[in-house]
Amino acid sequence: MAVVVHRIASQLTSGIAHAFGWTAAEQHLRQLERDLAAGAIDGFGVVVVLDFSGIEAVSASYVKRSLLWLLSSGERFARGEQNDADLPRALNIFPVVCGLTDEVRSEIKLVLEHQRRSCLESIEINQDMIGRARLLGSLDPALRATLMRVVAAGETTAAHLFERSQEGGPLGVTGWNNRLADLYEKRLVRRRKQGRFWLVSSLTKELLDG
Repeated sequence: MAVVVHRIASQLTSGIAHAFGWTAAEQHLRQLERDLAAGAIDGFGVVVVLDFSGIEAVSASYVKRSLLWLLSSGERFARGEQNDADLPRALNIFPVVCGLTDEVRSEIKLVLEHQRRSCLESIEINQDMIGRARLLGSLDPALRATLMRVVAAGETTAAHLFERSQEGGPLGVTGWNNRLADLYEKRLVRRRKQGRFWLVSSLTKELLDG
């Protein structure tokens, strides 16, 4: 699975350490969007890392036009929506952030929580996978618990989660499948077809608690 790192500081005027405004974000991501739209994306998709290293502050509008725009692009692909000129292009991408100061992280979390969205913050990135990450934003506790199971397994299926579940509750294979589908639509896991089943894979080797 490919990983594309977009370093925001490289787009800024020398000496400026903040990223403010919808228009600035649109300009900064224009080439990235063109590259993603034109490039070959395999069935597993591309992890797009927004690297905020060197950025001391961001505005809500910048986060919405950069991170949320990319999340919407991936979500529209997951839902199988048709492309629309007024909406983000549907692309099989998995947006991730890294290099966050406490102030930048706080602003991103506020935007994500207000929009009831979530994404991974990468703490360590390898060539083709995130080594460690934490979850930012708003995620239903049941989906959070399911995500932790996927990370622990590395790869899994709804049937496997059902077999390994010790909860003793009423959740069957269909229920697990629905949870995994929700995580996929939210761009928190990737998946590919294996026979009649979806094989779901973690984006990260380790998910930190909190």
